[in-house]
Amino acid sequence: MENHKKFWTVGKILIAALLLLVCMVQAFAQNIKTYKVKRNETTESVAKKFNLTEAELLDANKSFIGVTLKKGDILLIPIYDKNTPKPLPEEKPVIYSDGKTTQIDFSNAQFIEHTVLPKETKYGISRQYGITQDDLTRCNPYLEASGVQVGQILKIPVLTTEQKQISNQNIAITENINPLNTPYIEHVVQPKETKYGISRQYGITEEQLCAMNPVLRTSDPKIGQVLKIMQKTKTKQVTEVTDTAVVTPTKPQGKYAHGKTLNVDIMLPFYVNKVDSLVFLPEKERLKDSKTAISFYMGVRMALDSLGRDGMKINARVFDTQRSTQAVDNVFSANTFDSTNVVIGPLFAEIAEYVCTKMSNTNALVVSPFSVRHNVGALPNIIQASASADIMQENLMDYVVTTVKNNTKIVILAPADKMISQVEYIKNRAISKVGTANVLVLDTENEQTPSLLAEKVSSEACVIITPSLGAPIMNIINSAISSTVGSNAPITVYAVEVDARGKKMMSENSGMASSRMSFVYASRYFEDKNKADYRDFAYGFARRYHEQPNMYAVEAFDLTYDMLLRLASSQSGAADVLTGTSSDSIGNIYQYTKHEAGGYENTHVYILSYRKVEGENLLK
Repeated sequence: MENHKKFWTVGKILIAALLLLVCMVQAFAQNIKTYKVKRNETTESVAKKFNLTEAELLDANKSFIGVTLKKGDILLIPIYDKNTPKPLPEEKPVIYSDGKTTQIDFSNAQFIEHTVLPKETKYGISRQYGITQDDLTRCNPYLEASGVQVGQILKIPVLTTEQKQISNQNIAITENINPLNTPYIEHVVQPKETKYGISRQYGITEEQLCAMNPVLRTSDPKIGQVLKIMQKTKTKQVTEVTDTAVVTPTKPQGKYAHGKTLNVDIMLPFYVNKVDSLVFLPEKERLKDSKTAISFYMGVRMALDSLGRDGMKINARVFDTQRSTQAVDNVFSANTFDSTNVVIGPLFAEIAEYVCTKMSNTNALVVSPFSVRHNVGALPNIIQASASADIMQENLMDYVVTTVKNNTKIVILAPADKMISQVEYIKNRAISKVGTANVLVLDTENEQTPSLLAEKVSSEACVIITPSLGAPIMNIINSAISSTVGSNAPITVYAVEVDARGKKMMSENSGMASSRMSFVYASRYFEDKNKADYRDFAYGFARRYHEQPNMYAVEAFDLTYDMLLRLASSQSGAADVLTGTSSDSIGNIYQYTKHEAGGYENTHVYILSYRKVEGENLLK
């Protein structure tokens, strides 16, 4: 095998030398000189330097077609006599049985690069960029012999308006398409745009969009891609309504094909009325609410499309509620909601509750994804998808009293005058397990607390419990540990909730604190990123949107997927399925409890652990 590799390597060197020799022989005949490529130079920039077209340069350096130049590469530069016209590129029109194409001259064209992805074909790539397969091969001659290969970098010509018209005619001839007389306009795909959104923008279905642009049947829109849209179908935009669509099942015989049609309304704070003023601001200065809404919407779309592919019939509309009751009033005055089954997404508690009151005369349910401040018992149509702080606290203390030993020393850290009821609950539960003598409450706003805590953690194992773990609590704990040099007694910190800064500080711990400390905490969300279905979701999301899903997108997918599966199986109303088991096709778990004469609340809580050497793990 080793000898074979050596032989192949030597063979490639000999072939390269032979090609160079041939080129050099031609150089003497054509008055050609050589040029050594500098850093960051391209075939286009080198050609301009010598008053050549890129096609002329590549004609003398065919081995560099489709290849990115590197510093030190040697190019052959043809030099033409001023009195002798440059040779014209060979153009041979291709004749087809049903018509004749017009060959496009790419000698002065600009090019972009396309990296071939898994499952992409020459047909799909050529249609993606609105050129024929023959044109793609002419720009990348090695495709003639090898076909497309994953990872290849292809040169794609940027067409002028006239060339686009010619290319559309060529495509119609080569693929035996009957060109429509209806004039088309062109839509350039922007970041985060989807088939769903583009089709709704122009008042057509996704199927019609795919019929006009067949490449979309096998792939999602890509940034910069030019799509054809029938001009007469464009409709007036309504600022209150961001999107609206019928999600047509692609598998009429899918596993959900025989269920009922669900009418889903997605209400999110997009702030489309402020787009013009936001678009030129740096990303960090744009409205945080709008960015969250977009991420959430991307996850919802993934769920709708996934269920649609399995045959579920869904009518979906999307509305911009901003963070304004007036915007909600505008939405309701312009639309009817009598047939709505579920509303997903009011991200703010007050907006979700206001939508509930507007929906009070319908059978629609309103899903509030993140807020935990709802008076669920007084809102019959609300679904609070996040467990409340009380439920998280109860679940954590259930875990504490079943795992700690009877003689464990427990320290409760909290600002006592601000969390009186929480501290009292935690204290009583702790005493029920280890007795009054083993429980100490320390006020985090007392200057003596770090030294008092140091005494407790200096020589023996200790448990610390806090209602909320953030930077102030972490600073106190780290200060106490740093003053107990030489002690290796383990410390376990139990937290009802951990904020973003607290999590960051957990991961930043080092030295003595890192070796002694472990954390156990309650969480409303947990996504096992090693699960196959999560990896499938993350891969599909990245392929579609060209970015990784954040927590809002993941939660939106899980929540929407679970909720629609429940409603699709409902026979006698929502109560029978909302209080049943959740889907096993998603990462998060939702276990809803119905409040008497009120709405529904998710009561499922994850108990997670974290150690610096182990990372985050699921305990319960």
